[in-house]
Amino acid sequence: MLLANTISFDPPLLDDDELYVPSSHPSSSSKSSSPFPSDFIIFSQNTCHSNSAVHAILSIASSMKPPADLVLIQEPYFGRIGVDPRMAQGNPITEVFGCPKHIDWQAIIPPLSPTDDRPDVIAYFPSQCSLWTFQPRTDIISHRSLLCLEINSSSHPFIVFNVYNDTDNGACDAITTLPGSLDRSIFIGDFNLHHPVWSQDSNLDKHSSKADRLVELFANQGFSILNEPGVKTFSVFRDLGNGPELYTSTLDLAWASKELQPFVQDFCVAKHLSSNSDHFPLTIRLSYAPSQPRQRFVFSEEQFKDWTKSFVVPDIPETISTVEDFMSSVDALQNATLTACQVACSRKPRGPQAARWFDSKVRKALTDLRRSRKRLHARKDRHNAIRHGVALRQFQYTVIVAKHSHARAFAASVKPGTNLWRLTSWYQGVRKTTVPTLKDPSNTDARFPTWVSASPAKAKLLAKSWFPNNTPKVENVPYPFPPLPT
Repeated sequence: MLLANTISFDPPLLDDDELYVPSSHPSSSSKSSSPFPSDFIIFSQNTCHSNSAVHAILSIASSMKPPADLVLIQEPYFGRIGVDPRMAQGNPITEVFGCPKHIDWQAIIPPLSPTDDRPDVIAYFPSQCSLWTFQPRTDIISHRSLLCLEINSSSHPFIVFNVYNDTDNGACDAITTLPGSLDRSIFIGDFNLHHPVWSQDSNLDKHSSKADRLVELFANQGFSILNEPGVKTFSVFRDLGNGPELYTSTLDLAWASKELQPFVQDFCVAKHLSSNSDHFPLTIRLSYAPSQPRQRFVFSEEQFKDWTKSFVVPDIPETISTVEDFMSSVDALQNATLTACQVACSRKPRGPQAARWFDSKVRKALTDLRRSRKRLHARKDRHNAIRHGVALRQFQYTVIVAKHSHARAFAASVKPGTNLWRLTSWYQGVRKTTVPTLKDPSNTDARFPTWVSASPAKAKLLAKSWFPNNTPKVENVPYPFPPLPT
């Protein structure tokens, strides 16, 4: 059986980097070689609980050039989406409820309480995404109408809030409870408010104090609105007794913090991408890339001679009488110094470091695999194909064993009284810093489990579960001395 499998196996032509640290086994010491994306595109629209509109939006977002990186839905469809295919014949049909599915997208739903039947907002992120990471931040806000997401790619994370503000002003009231410092954040969605800052003149009769409080809140925190005044985002025909009339308004808004405002390259009310909904979609393009790392230099006696030869004396006037001449002379001197340092004293970049599980056995298996691959490339016959197939499977098995051994050794090194979080924050070779939503074991009703998402509630639940407060037993100890006379 082994010979049959190896003979029929077509060995892939793998690079040395893929063999050094396999991509299917992430490691904390290995860094992603993927380039940092230059643009991040957000697509947002209210679908009015339409199943077909959500499917159309997801297909449109996938076919955009370039495709969207995040889809935000307000008033999504949330109901019956099919039946359970695992049911046995003769059993009653089990219906499946949820949000629409798409092969290119995965959904993020805010936590719901037992009294909530559906969420007011949903976010979709690409199924095949290796450049951006999407993390729900329920520690910042946990609300059915306000979804908080942290987007990150190697550095400089930013936060996106998906907002649906109903007639009760629930989402805007929840925004007032957020922490004061929200750097690099965007609020986008259906706010259902009218204000002279963004509304048309024909809609100012619906201006309310709720909109004033929202504008004052965002202004105090340094947020800027991206919508242009009077540009409609909502359009519907209404019959008020005199026949159908077209009613338009500006309900869908986007706000960006002062730290993220310079990265907003384009904001558009994309009427041409509208689907089966009364609301027009909003698109935001962020030109968001991390700052370049600081260059490292080595200063020693060996580099001094090369630095002296590379340094070119700038043209500085002998007499400096104005501030402008002084500043230009300082800039010229700094540029000349930096140029000489880059030429003669630049530190060489660090070489790739092996993962901690990469031991001598894995190194030997990798050497055998490379040797068999060279033989197969030099002479492609049946014998070398079998040898290469066996070496490849041996290498994969050795990697799995080494990772398991490293995980067991790492777990054994963690003591309960020293650093318990080291073990809980380690998953598949990647260190995690967030604690997932926890289930309260004190709730015995399995139909309505109690989920804990806020950080203080998580801390209390963990302390109660791991360190229960047992009442100490106190016994009456006889007094060693006779009682004092009264």
